Amino acid sequence: MVVDFRRKTTAPQPLRVLGEDVDMVEEYKYLGVSINSRLNWKININAVYKKGMSRLFFLRKLRSFNVCSKMLEMLYHLLWSVHCTSVVCWRSSIGAGDTNRLNKLVKKAGSIVDCKQDNLDTKETIIHIG
Repeated sequence: MVVDFRRKTTAPQPLRVLGEDVDMVEEYKYLGVSINSRLNWKININAVYKKGMSRLFFLRKLRSFNVCSKMLEMLYHLLWSVHCTSVVCWRSSIGAGDTNRLNKLVKKAGSIVDCKQDNLDTKETIIHIG
């Protein structure tokens, strides 16, 4: 992946490592974080949101089976840790719309297990995760 913010971009020279050409890609997933060549976090945020929504489905199902509240709360905190993977890296550079979308996800999860959690806007959340 080549990150180039110039207005006029030129085709980069082919890169060879140990005699083999390295493929140029527009996006790359490294340590579970999706990065694209414009350093835009939209792909990563969509993946986090999608993963969070699938976890909410399981929380709702478990609640419908009358699983004890302590177990639901424990699973909720597991969901929160997955939700905020690498939030320290990308939180400051996402827009208000994406922040609201992720905060709604946190609020929905909290309402399922009757547990209030800080949203991404609060400083305590960043310190708690970091």
